[in-house]
Amino acid sequence: MKRILYLFFVLYFSSSTMAQEFNKDAILIKSKKSFRAKRNITITLENRTGLELLRLNPMSPLQVFKWDGKIWEQVTQVGYCSCGILPCPPPPEQLPFFQKEVIVFEWNQMESRCIDMQHGLKEYKWAGRGKFKVIFELKKDRDGESFLLEKTFTVR
Repeated sequence: MKRILYLFFVLYFSSSTMAQEFNKDAILIKSKKSFRAKRNITITLENRTGLELLRLNPMSPLQVFKWDGKIWEQVTQVGYCSCGILPCPPPPEQLPFFQKEVIVFEWNQMESRCIDMQHGLKEYKWAGRGKFKVIFELKKDRDGESFLLEKTFTVR
């Protein structure tokens, strides 16, 4: 009887810990390696981990950076409740990223920033040619540490 209980305990414990482990490489970021200038860039994020994850910063989910030869500089993009003209509730800090979910993001290669908060005026300019990367921040669970996934591409 003790052996059966021991075997049951070992099987239960090992299956519950295996269920919590995942391979972050099973989260796919798909895009072309190179894009033409001033064309929409499509980036696809796919959860193939078999687990529900959490996406952080869901109101500004596509963080784009440009290589300036020394450091990665963030490309400014106006996001949720832009330029302060609307009274906005606080955005959610995280949203579920369900297993087998596929999310498609599009970026028009434009940088945007607010220039007049009272009138909600924005300035747009093309981000230019060069090497870029996108970063997604995710969490395995609400109390866990976040981790980053990134993908690089060029604009020619």
